[in-house]
Amino acid sequence: MAKAKTKKIRFYYYKVTYQSVAGEAYNPNNRFRLNDWVKIVSELPLGERVIDYDDDKIKLELYRSNTEGRYWFFNFMKLRHTELPKKAYIDKVAEDLILNDDEFIGEPAYALYDIDNGILMLQRNVHGVSRRVLEYYLNQVWKGQNGKTIYLEPITDVDVLAHVTKKGVIHRQLVVHVSGQDNARKLTQGSLKSYVQGLAGLGGNEIKLIISSGRGHGHLDSEAIIDIVHQIMENRDLIQTAQMRIKDGDTTVRPLDLFSDILHEEISFSVSPRKTLGDNLVEDKMYERYHQSRNKLNQHPRE
Repeated sequence: MAKAKTKKIRFYYYKVTYQSVAGEAYNPNNRFRLNDWVKIVSELPLGERVIDYDDDKIKLELYRSNTEGRYWFFNFMKLRHTELPKKAYIDKVAEDLILNDDEFIGEPAYALYDIDNGILMLQRNVHGVSRRVLEYYLNQVWKGQNGKTIYLEPITDVDVLAHVTKKGVIHRQLVVHVSGQDNARKLTQGSLKSYVQGLAGLGGNEIKLIISSGRGHGHLDSEAIIDIVHQIMENRDLIQTAQMRIKDGDTTVRPLDLFSDILHEEISFSVSPRKTLGDNLVEDKMYERYHQSRNKLNQHPRE
């Protein structure tokens, strides 16, 4: 029997805000009460919660509040019928996956909303509902009531470098992606340029440098890594992406995107073969991680 696999899912943090349609300048500190939106959508039958978006459809599949009434948990589902996978077999050729007119591939995007602080924790699903798509969905249901347009304002990191250079932080992995030989040549002189150009010398146009401590409790040389990170920030315009995995104190190893200002978390789930993630499991894990980060989130400004 096949064993369960670990699936890592990323979640981003946003403030739910609004802008007055009447012409008032946008103020990112205008907090929109998502409870007001829930009152509207709660009056709609499941089938009437479906909104067309491009070639697909978006639907609020599930919503509920926790026992204390301080959080809302949502499952925003994308119903897609394009770019379908194949139905495969061990001993015969794969077949097209045929869907009836009322059938779709469901792509969930789970969200947790903190009523007291107006913070939304949203799952990243490349095939599901993104921030912009969710903004569209929220506003289609809201229909401009009270002259308001709803926005999801990213919660930004005050200083990414502070996480890297903080005393006691363990650096477990660094991944740098440079796109194009020209960008590799333009890097300022230093160890980063030496590493990247060494790989570029193999003739590739996409250069990815991966430095990892591997499994277990090892760590990279902090002084050398911090020096490279400073070089990365100096050459930010020439580098496609730069990500790290770090461990601070007793916390779990977490991802850190050096170029992304949006605060996020990465949560691991155990997924059994031929099974999907259960709503209750996702909700419990999201709540647990959000509760750990709640105070930190309130200390960061919005974009």
